[in-house]
Amino acid sequence: MSSFFYDDGDAPRPNRPRRVGVLALIERGGELLFERRSDAPVWSLIGGGVDQDETLENALRREVWEEAALVMADYSFFGTFSDPSRVVEYPDGNIVQLVTLAYRVEVEDLSTMSLSSESLELRFFPRHDLPMDELVAVHRPIIARYLSEQTPPVP
Repeated sequence: MSSFFYDDGDAPRPNRPRRVGVLALIERGGELLFERRSDAPVWSLIGGGVDQDETLENALRREVWEEAALVMADYSFFGTFSDPSRVVEYPDGNIVQLVTLAYRVEVEDLSTMSLSSESLELRFFPRHDLPMDELVAVHRPIIARYLSEQTPPVP
């Protein structure tokens, strides 16, 4: 099972180089899409790592398709999140710090949405009822910025 850490003094020390990832903020009528992950009993936003041979846009398109069977129609940059206290420990023993580029994503047709092997459930949550207590720790600063409606930092 994967473990996620943010601003946690007990987080393990990374044993691999920083990993670049992309993340999709997919909205529907004031609600935000989350997935319940199959590798940990928590909710997360749609996203994942950028492969060495792909652009950020292609990684975003791939992750939105792989995790939710949605086709990306358009996107806009939301922010860069590079706090070194955002750490993931994977079951294979790899421990990485994350640099995440988050985007607001519009999809072609929400009716195509379906689960992948990475997801146990896909669900839209209203802004006032996001699953903060069950949220992947590394996504907390992104959601906090999303809820603040302030311009995201680009540290």
